[in-house]
Amino acid sequence: MDHKGLLHTSKGLRPIRAKLHAFLEQRGWATDGITDIWLSTMPSFVGYSGINPLTVYYIYKQVQLWIVILEVHNTFGEKYAYVLETGVNEDAERTPGFDHQWTFPRQFHVSPFNDRSGYYRCFINAIPSPSTLGEGLPRPIVKLHLITATEPPQVKLMAITRASESLPLNSRNLVACLAKAPLALLLTLPRITYEAFFLHYQKRLDIYPRPEPVALLGEVEKHLGDANNPISKGIGGIGGGIGWQKESLLERWTRRHFETFLSRRARHMGITIRLVSSRDSDVDYRIFGKPQIGDMEVTPDLTIYYRSSTFFAIMILAPSPQHGALLAFETERVATASSLHMFIRVFTRSGEEPIHSLVDRALLSCVDFIRRQLLPPEGRTRDAIPSASRNALDEKISLTSLIMVVLLYLSIKLEKVIFLMTKTRFVEGSEPWNSWRRLSTPAKSSDIGSITRE
Repeated sequence: MDHKGLLHTSKGLRPIRAKLHAFLEQRGWATDGITDIWLSTMPSFVGYSGINPLTVYYIYKQVQLWIVILEVHNTFGEKYAYVLETGVNEDAERTPGFDHQWTFPRQFHVSPFNDRSGYYRCFINAIPSPSTLGEGLPRPIVKLHLITATEPPQVKLMAITRASESLPLNSRNLVACLAKAPLALLLTLPRITYEAFFLHYQKRLDIYPRPEPVALLGEVEKHLGDANNPISKGIGGIGGGIGWQKESLLERWTRRHFETFLSRRARHMGITIRLVSSRDSDVDYRIFGKPQIGDMEVTPDLTIYYRSSTFFAIMILAPSPQHGALLAFETERVATASSLHMFIRVFTRSGEEPIHSLVDRALLSCVDFIRRQLLPPEGRTRDAIPSASRNALDEKISLTSLIMVVLLYLSIKLEKVIFLMTKTRFVEGSEPWNSWRRLSTPAKSSDIGSITRE
């Protein structure tokens, strides 16, 4: 079994039990007294783990079932954990044949043909603790219903995992199992791909763009607010993202370029800026400027919260900070700031920093031209982008800056070409390549915090 693929990836090569303890403690649960843990998961095969849709952890305190964790993986390489505590937020009425039952909000993007609205209803049987197992072996049953958020609620999907046979994990039984179904694990992804092809091209189901997983820590998510493709509200099923897509080379390059700018800008303005990501359950953040005076920490003048590297691309492609804030904060909802006024100040190029070099002016003209091509027709004129509100990321304009903008622009156009060639249909109005077309022109106002929408 490949334990590196389970729970939070940033925990590295730590054993599963150690990562499980760290995950629970971070969420506020005391792990003292945990006696036993059952793990139900998909095995690896000759080093290949394949798609592991659902892993279930049964955690015991004093031989009594205490917590059940549902670790869900999707085909985008992301992971999410729902934590269900026995006796807490359980359904008042329980289905016969099961010992525990919870109903909780659906929060993770699994199928591209469904949004994140609705609820899961989870049914499990309480298998005995390993310490009290005796002669028999457990046969866990986990059943899930996907319930719509409509009135009246309807069961949209049902799934069940049921162990028909339980055997000790030894070489003999493992070889016998592989002999019965040698390709079962390798066929998981092809089967999912086939079903997706059938649903999209035969059943004509449109696709919802992939949203970022909900942050594990509620404090970060509270600042970010509802994302596009929002989740349903409710109690129970506490959890959050524990695995994200890896940054591409271009995303890493834009993030580092953005961070270098923040560091330079914080020193120039004499302020402290904090950049907080929701893509890590350990609260991934960076401080630019002076993080503390002596032994006393400094309260940041500006805190920027973001969901994905899309935010950096938006700000680099934005003709003005108003355009960037409107698209990132309001239209795409991939970021927010503690102070909109300060955010605009940080990203507005000062009038005291003119660009004199002919080469720099030529580079800036090329960058501006490319940026304007992304905007709606009414926002492409130079008058729609007052020079006083130009993007401060252009302060150190260079050939590298131009190359970065060109690559980001081409990546948007290439994405559109690929999806149109494959006749992929998104839910109307949610096409990823049209994000800049969905935003209106920022108000031409002396108030740098003024942002309007049509």
